[in-house]
Amino acid sequence: SGAVTSGANAIRVGGLLGNNNANSVSGCWARGSVTTGSSSYYIGGLIGHNNSWPGPVTSCYATGSVSGGTGSQNVGGLAGSSTFDTQTAFIHSSYSTSYASGIYYTGGFVGYTASKGVGLEIVNCFSAGLVMGTEYVGGFVGANAKNYATFTDCFYNTETSGTVEYEAEGRNTTQMKDSLYFHGWDFEESWYIRTDSTYPALYGLNNAPFAFPDTLRSFHPALS
Repeated sequence: SGAVTSGANAIRVGGLLGNNNANSVSGCWARGSVTTGSSSYYIGGLIGHNNSWPGPVTSCYATGSVSGGTGSQNVGGLAGSSTFDTQTAFIHSSYSTSYASGIYYTGGFVGYTASKGVGLEIVNCFSAGLVMGTEYVGGFVGANAKNYATFTDCFYNTETSGTVEYEAEGRNTTQMKDSLYFHGWDFEESWYIRTDSTYPALYGLNNAPFAFPDTLRSFHPALS
């Protein structure tokens, strides 16, 4: 928890990690604000830049706000960007409720995905924060370069995101609080939900104990 702030021309800024290069990240979270100055790149609520193969990112979340300045690129609620080289990388069972604001490549979960030819698999993840940007903006991912990344059973809140999305499946707020709309998810071992009251939250983590309080509202400084 806490604030992370950098000046202009910053590269790889995250609430927990600025850069993850081939390490496993599991059972981690970041709660607070991540703010950069102008012309900054790779800005994420949890990880700025993620190159996670062979170590996956699993059972993690980010809440709060991620704000890039003028000319910022690759801004995401959980990760600013996720790239991969010669092997398939994974992000599993994670979520973001962060407000994400950038200029280019801004997403509620990840800003930008890229590859040198194999792929990134994002599975059983969701985003629910407001997303604001100028070009390449998405409720879940800002841009999926060459469509190398695949998104399996991933969802975003169509009402709170303020934008559309073509990679993840859209759910309204009522549906986001009902496990029946999260097909393929494990609500016995990995996830917990209080129907009609909360978004899914991860077992074993300090979700307090849920992803959102009973009165759901996307975090946005102007709405607080």
